Amino acid sequence: MASTSTSLPPLTEAQLAEALALRTAQRAKRASEKEKLAEEHKEKGNAKFKAQDYEGAVACYEEAMKVNGPRTAVLSNMALAYLKAEEYEAAEGAAQRALLHDPTFTKARYRRALARKGQDNILGAMLDIEVVLKQDPNLTEAKAVFRELNHLMDAPDYELDDVGSEDEYPDLDEPKVEIESASDSSDWNHEGNGIPCRYYNHNGCSKERDCMDFQH
Repeated sequence: MASTSTSLPPLTEAQLAEALALRTAQRAKRASEKEKLAEEHKEKGNAKFKAQDYEGAVACYEEAMKVNGPRTAVLSNMALAYLKAEEYEAAEGAAQRALLHDPTFTKARYRRALARKGQDNILGAMLDIEVVLKQDPNLTEAKAVFRELNHLMDAPDYELDDVGSEDEYPDLDEPKVEIESASDSSDWNHEGNGIPCRYYNHNGCSKERDCMDFQH
């Protein structure tokens, strides 16, 4: 039986350029729409946080990440909501994810320190606070936490915590991981305690990075 398929005529250079430009414009439009929708979810989360509805805030931040991927600011906001709810393990997981995407994000590392302190991981918290103060020696909140942790470690009944490379990871010089969407992120659906390991997935406000106690 003879084939009925026909070959398409080749595109001219002008037609190819036009088609590529159209595809680029379509992708940019979709990206803009996703970013706008994610921002709306994030702002709803911030509003719920201010109303002390921390569970509702987390749900909104999750929706934002489903739309536009696990962005560092949203993950850091989620960590703060978990901290306020005293869900320290979840707070550490959210802060850890933020640091995987940007190891230099001071706010996320500060919040991971608070989450570790809430779990009595004093040495792990101190490791994070030392890095935070290395980044910004004048950060008042971090200095206060450092003094508190130092006092706890000097107590006669303090037992030295076990610490490994996981507690220090990621280093400040680790490369940032860019995620285009939640479906592109293998850590988004990762099962476990919410804290990716060292080898897992390794690849507004003008004061956003220094504002430790508020969302952006």
